Amino acid sequence: MKKVMLSVFVLSLAFGLLSCKEEVPPGHFGMCRTGDGFEDDPLPPGWHDCYGPRSQMYFVEVSDMQQTIHMQVLCKDSLNFKFDVSVLLSVNRENLGSMKDMFENLKPSSEFVISASQVFDTYARSVIDQESRKVVSKYATSEIVSNRGEIIEEIGTSVKAALVGSVIDIKRVTVNNLDFPEVVTLAQEDRAKREVEIETERAEQQKRLLQAENRLKIAELQYKIELVESAMISDSNKIIGESITPEYLAWWQLKVMTDAASGPNNWGFIPYTDFAGQAIGNTKEWPVKDLVVDQELRNRIEEARNQAGSEPEVFSPETPPETPPETPPETPPEAPPAE
Repeated sequence: MKKVMLSVFVLSLAFGLLSCKEEVPPGHFGMCRTGDGFEDDPLPPGWHDCYGPRSQMYFVEVSDMQQTIHMQVLCKDSLNFKFDVSVLLSVNRENLGSMKDMFENLKPSSEFVISASQVFDTYARSVIDQESRKVVSKYATSEIVSNRGEIIEEIGTSVKAALVGSVIDIKRVTVNNLDFPEVVTLAQEDRAKREVEIETERAEQQKRLLQAENRLKIAELQYKIELVESAMISDSNKIIGESITPEYLAWWQLKVMTDAASGPNNWGFIPYTDFAGQAIGNTKEWPVKDLVVDQELRNRIEEARNQAGSEPEVFSPETPPETPPETPPETPPEAPPAE
């Protein structure tokens, strides 16, 4: 009986030693390798049996990774163009056949683990480098500046197309850190400077045009104002000219003479004659005679002179003053006769 129990224990221990469960951690796939090589298909994360003589679980990183390739490409104009291609990728978990080939062909970089960088360097780096060069080398460096967006899109499309069906799954491709040759950089700076100068001159021109337009509008408005003012002056002169009649001039001149006669510094008086009517040249149309100082006015003038303390003789314009008789010259006495 004891021998039977001992045999069962030995068999159980041997079976336990020959069979075991191992965990495939998250972000990894695993494959069990026995003395006869890798068995079955790659295993997703979880606990899996791995048994047999000299059996061992191997792993590969399948999580997303960001990788960057520093590029220097000779462009169509024989100038070197430097840039970086950054790629977000992972191992294709759906392509189990390619993943199994990877387990068999790659030696783990660390103990039993194939790293993501190792997968990238082996299956993706050379493809990305080749496709990027193929796209960029078609352009001159000066063309890259103006076609940057199209070139970046073309690189991403070419890289993804080249890796379709492989163990690598491309999720995003970006191109950055563009480093143009110095001659191109200087040319770009000169062109940008010229564009700034052109825009500045264009803005200054627009400013001058606006100022000229404003001056023109102001001049036109001033011209209209002057026309209106001239019309007003002309109309005013016309009205004044029509209102100044010979009768009005005679009245005004009489008024002035009356005011002058009543002043404190009067010393004499000159009878008024129709100088205004003679100047105008329309004396025939005047309703008064050449001498328009009537008796009433003479009385008022005489009264004003009396108040001022002077009594000059006033002659009537109708009767000229009497001329004194001529006195014969005196005859000198005769000289006595000579003895």
